[in-house]
Amino acid sequence: MKIKYLKDIICPICTNQSDMKIIRTFQDRQFISCPHCHVDFFYPLLNEQEISNIYSKQYYLNWGDIENIRKIKSETFSRYIEKLQHFKNGKNILDVGTAYGLLLEQAKKKGLEPYGVDISSYATDIARKNIGTDKIFTGTIKDVPFKENYFDFITICDVLEHVQSPISTLKKANMLLKKDGCLLLVTPYSKALGAHIQNMNINKYKLEHVFRFKKETILKMCDITNFDIAYCEQVWKTM
Repeated sequence: MKIKYLKDIICPICTNQSDMKIIRTFQDRQFISCPHCHVDFFYPLLNEQEISNIYSKQYYLNWGDIENIRKIKSETFSRYIEKLQHFKNGKNILDVGTAYGLLLEQAKKKGLEPYGVDISSYATDIARKNIGTDKIFTGTIKDVPFKENYFDFITICDVLEHVQSPISTLKKANMLLKKDGCLLLVTPYSKALGAHIQNMNINKYKLEHVFRFKKETILKMCDITNFDIAYCEQVWKTM
């Protein structure tokens, strides 16, 4: 079988200019792979407005009942917060891509001051009811009105694969964190069993998953954005 490539594409992660292997065509875009940092991504990249348009009310209605979602996510999010608090004591946390604010509910129960940001106005309206009107912001991480070195903790859980620029997102997170602050980054792993199952079914491809990362890509991104890695391991979610 002949392998097809796109010529001279600049990788949005490592910035190398290369011929990118075409993995699949999906909704008039090519899903391609960088030979240097091994990230897979849609090309052309979605812009912020296209990404924002995805997260309408209907997107979240497809999740199902909020209370059922809260039940299955709360235990997972509780473990995430405990992992962060294992590394340092702190008082405030920013959840990027907070959706309904369910992670922040668990953070608040564990004594943290919760703040969140999400691109969806529908989701942030619900999160404000759960967390507080002055705690939740609509937009991306670049829109939050905080000074540098403000947060003890930042969480970016199942979000980095959705954003228009993972590197810019991580750089801004680094700026907002205190010098001894902790970032928790959770993202699907493209070599995991679930990813292979998705690859067997084209209907499981989602345009909102702009990127798919391998471990070496994640390590590269952390190096570019000046994060020291405390641990890197597979996480398990309560279902």
